[in-house]
Amino acid sequence: MRILLVEDYPRLAQSIIEGLAGFGLHVDLFATGGEGLAAAKSMSYDAMILDLGLPDRDGFEVISELRAAGKRIPILILTARDGIDDRVEGLDRGGDDYLLKPFAMRELAARLRALLRRPCGPLGATIDIGNISLDTNTRQIKVDGRAVAISGRELDALELLCGGGVCGAHASAVPPRRTRRIQEAEDNRERVRGGQGRHGGAATRSW
Repeated sequence: MRILLVEDYPRLAQSIIEGLAGFGLHVDLFATGGEGLAAAKSMSYDAMILDLGLPDRDGFEVISELRAAGKRIPILILTARDGIDDRVEGLDRGGDDYLLKPFAMRELAARLRALLRRPCGPLGATIDIGNISLDTNTRQIKVDGRAVAISGRELDALELLCGGGVCGAHASAVPPRRTRRIQEAEDNRERVRGGQGRHGGAATRSW
């Protein structure tokens, strides 16, 4: 497994490189956000370990730029920032895990293995399933390129569907009736808004 490490503190970086080598993980080190971005965009890595306090830019900016570029590399944020607001922002920006310094090397390795086991890669990006597109950051869904308003429960079900491994190369395997149900939910809602629901009542939704 090849890991991209973006960390500007040399002693800590060397400790991570040596520690993860004991778990069979090869680590490439870059000391600035710019170098890390260039490496992530031009080379293939299984996961990234990212410090937030980088000399040239904040780590949050690195995450946002990678996700905006469509890069789905799993990102583990490794930082001393222990505030709840920082944790929430890091995950909302597209980070996949958040580990505080100081840390145990065994835990870092275990968290990386957990990220690598995910069938769909990071959720801090757009998930495409057939003709459905789901932005997991904004929780906006589109069907055939058209924005569709569905319930929170239906959104959760769609994310769960991807979490079960139906995404990416498996997108074509999604039964067409699932996408039809999402479209039907929107059509039912439009009929209700226009006073055309069946029997004058609320239209029903199903998933």
